[in-house]
Amino acid sequence: MNVQAGNSAFCFLTCTPKPETLEFARELAQDALQYNVDVFIMIDFNNVNLSDINASPNIQLLQIPNEQCFKHNYRNTIWLGGSRVVTAWDKALLYFNLINKNYSFVWLSEDDVFFPSVQSFRSLHELYSNTSDFIVPSIELNLLGDASYWHWGWANGNFFPPWAHAMVNVIGLSQRMLIAVDNHVQWLGRVPFHEFLFNIIAMHLNYTIVAPPELTTDVWLASYSFEDIRRRPHNLYHPLKNLTIQKLWRQRFVF
Repeated sequence: MNVQAGNSAFCFLTCTPKPETLEFARELAQDALQYNVDVFIMIDFNNVNLSDINASPNIQLLQIPNEQCFKHNYRNTIWLGGSRVVTAWDKALLYFNLINKNYSFVWLSEDDVFFPSVQSFRSLHELYSNTSDFIVPSIELNLLGDASYWHWGWANGNFFPPWAHAMVNVIGLSQRMLIAVDNHVQWLGRVPFHEFLFNIIAMHLNYTIVAPPELTTDVWLASYSFEDIRRRPHNLYHPLKNLTIQKLWRQRFVF
């Protein structure tokens, strides 16, 4: 496999892409032509007809049958019980590990992460992707493997301590990080919970982990105003689930 250095991908993770996500994806894809990043949208729901989606030639829409994920052990990535065992997370990891392995770096982002502008992604990518294996909002350590709190009980049997976890609503993964994830998935037969999966693998392999200041506003629960965004326009923000607000706030920025 011959992977061209600097050839990167950005993938939105969606159940079905909303118009606001598609609009920003078009803007991002057009801007990213200048610095060699391909833009994808992974669509979880397989009953969505791709021909009904108004994308653009620069965006690649993806769908993967759940059965293919089960066949290749890509399930349980965000599962902590419940009925949805396979999601866009599983499908994106399968895609970039087994179907399209042409990228030296891959970004994955849920659609409730707010990018104030295409420049906010561009600066993040250009600052950190060339020197990092794993880009993540934060890192919390559990050095002794204490399984008595948070979701650490799910780590037992998946990893030896030390452990680490983080919010992973938007992350960046080098190719060797992706390979390490796939190796663990194929050995285990499923995907461990994503909020500790990437952190522990990167830590155990002594890979380069970067938690940039631009991602400190990616947290579990928060409320943001436009003034918050204006003060730090290069940060990414989570959660911002109102996609109409996302669109309106992006329109207010002039760079």
